[in-house]
Order: sequence, then C-alpha cells, then structure tokens
Amino acid sequence: MSIPKRTRRLIQFLENALRKSAQLGPPKGKCSFCCRPHRESGPLAQGPMGDLICFDCAGATLGIIADEIDRLDAASATRDGAGEKQRRNVAILRAAEATHSASMSFPEILAMLNAAGVDCYFVDYCSMKTTYYAGGDAVSCPVSYNDMPPIADGFDVELLTAAMLDSQTKDQSHESFSRRVVEAGVFGYFAFLKGRRVTYLSRSGAQHTEWFPDVRTDT
Repeated sequence: MSIPKRTRRLIQFLENALRKSAQLGPPKGKCSFCCRPHRESGPLAQGPMGDLICFDCAGATLGIIADEIDRLDAASATRDGAGEKQRRNVAILRAAEATHSASMSFPEILAMLNAAGVDCYFVDYCSMKTTYYAGGDAVSCPVSYNDMPPIADGFDVELLTAAMLDSQTKDQSHESFSRRVVEAGVFGYFAFLKGRRVTYLSRSGAQHTEWFPDVRTDT
C-alpha cells in the first residue's frame, strides 16, 4: 500500500529534524512527550519553541497523525461522493422537468442524461412515474400529466410506431406521445441509453423494441 503524500512529508520532516539535531549535537534534557532523559531515550529533536521529542515518541506520533490523515481523507472522499451524487440527481430531475414541460428537444435531454451517467430509465404509466438508473442508484420522479386515457387491453404496434415516428420527425411532446402509446396498450417502457434502444411493454407481456434512429440494424 502506498504511503499518502502528506504522511511522506511528515516522515521527511522528522528525519530531517533528527538528522539536524545529530549534526549540531543532541540537545540535553527530557523528551517533552515521554519525559525520559536523553540518556534513556536517545537522541532528541528540538522544535522551534524548544520542545524536545525522542525517536520512539516521534514514531508513535507519526502513526497517530497518519491515522488522522487517513480518517480525514476518507471523510473528504465520502463528502465528495455525496456531493457528486447530489449533482447527478439534480441533473436527472432537470432533465425530467424538461421532458414534461417540452422545454428542450429529446436529443438535448438525452445528452443531459448521458452526462449524468444514466444507464436507462423506465416510464411507468400505471404509477405515473419515471425511474432513472445511474451508477447503481435509482432516482424517481412523477409523470404529471392530467386526465391520461386508460391503458388499452390490446397492443397495437401500428399505433405505437406511428406515435414514435411523430416524436422522431415532428418534435412531438412527451405528453402527447404518452397519451398515444397508452391508447396503443403500452403500460410502460424502458429506454436503454447505453443499449440505444427502447422496449415497450403491454399488459399481456407482449413487447416491442425500437432502436434509436442513429443505430443501424441491417449490418
């Protein structure tokens, strides 16, 4: 295991202090930490305020300080991780709000979700919420469309593909798209950003998968 940079600097400082004391002649007196006289403790290093420390106490102190450095580094890493997760969640919620308000185009929203590290998301028309999955975490937000039609019993793939085509070519809003696919029998769908495909699910278990427009499936 590598020694942290700050710990290495502390070791170097103590080594230099002891070496300098040896060159100038060991100071006389007692170690300010263990209170042993220099005859028992061995060479002493003297600090700028006159405090003395022996080699044994310097080593013990170094261990205590190194443990504290490791603890602070771990706490800092935890805070940084929590901050990064919070920033990611904020970006996801902003993308969701832009989706529902139609304030951004779908490619722009996908770019936001990709930047946030989203692997996929599931739009659930039964519970009216979308769950985004990123880095082993899940973030859910409501789909706030009022007076949605009931989910049809059957599964009309022609109606579904027509709705998808209008979203791809006519900049259809997500709300309008949602109403149409629900009438086609879709109760929810997975959008796989890494897999570049969307899988629509029916109440009977039937599925229909569409690739993103930029994906060629004929090769």
